[in-house]
Amino acid sequence: MTKCFLQAVLALTLFLVTSSRAAPLEVIDLMYTLDEGAIGWPVHPPYNFSIVQRGIDPHVNNLYLEYNKFNMGEHRGTHADSPAHFAEGHWRSHEIPPSRLVGPGVVVDVSAKVRDNPLYKMTMEDVQAWEAANGRIPDGAIFLMNSGWGERYPDPQRVFNTDDVTNTSTFRYPSISPEVGVFLADERNVTAVGGDSPSPDSPDSTTPFPNHLKLLFKDILILENVANVDKLPPSGTLIVIGMIKLHDGSGGPTRILAIKGLPAPPDGTGGSSGHSASVSAAFIAVLLGAVLKVQ
Repeated sequence: MTKCFLQAVLALTLFLVTSSRAAPLEVIDLMYTLDEGAIGWPVHPPYNFSIVQRGIDPHVNNLYLEYNKFNMGEHRGTHADSPAHFAEGHWRSHEIPPSRLVGPGVVVDVSAKVRDNPLYKMTMEDVQAWEAANGRIPDGAIFLMNSGWGERYPDPQRVFNTDDVTNTSTFRYPSISPEVGVFLADERNVTAVGGDSPSPDSPDSTTPFPNHLKLLFKDILILENVANVDKLPPSGTLIVIGMIKLHDGSGGPTRILAIKGLPAPPDGTGGSSGHSASVSAAFIAVLLGAVLKVQ
């Protein structure tokens, strides 16, 4: 199909979505504000911000003008890991195809289990329960864990669940089991995996970073410290990963947006409302991805 045809189809689809009788679309911000409190592992340089100009500037005809400078490590706050973060020779940030940055949201809620066990690892039973209620994880999905951990942000001692945030061996937070990581990488066609905790890998894992290694070597992005995951439904959202396009980057700050309120497909096939919304989100994601591929 030609680029113009794909753009026309996408425009028509978005028009139907926004003009339907369904509830108005709602956009949820899944990024924490970048500031001095941006959470990160101790090896990553902290956030620094300084004002260069804020006031009347004689260089622009005495108009009011603001501009600033900042620097920080790539892997602080809400951010995405590029495949090259752990996988040599794989995509760096500027090489990630834009079609990999949009997809239907899949949110698995394990917050009740995390309340009883802060080191809880999402299991295959959790994923199977999601699929039983919502249907098969759609192709191109952006898979997120809701552990309830977001309420601890931005207190580093609460996020890492330790009194010593410089000692990674003391970290205690929820994560995703390696079995789920393998399943998502090999059995489902997801484009990103993450959640509201500092990492999908457990701090007590006997094998270092198994999910990072499995997912990134399959060119699946990892999202960490995702905000407001608890405000998302299990399915039916369209998620956009606004990752910084940093040349040669191994990751970077990411403005992730979730769009709620997509209507169910008008084919009359029935099924659960969650499954219908998931199909609708997946359909629009496929169209948008197709347009992005031919840009």
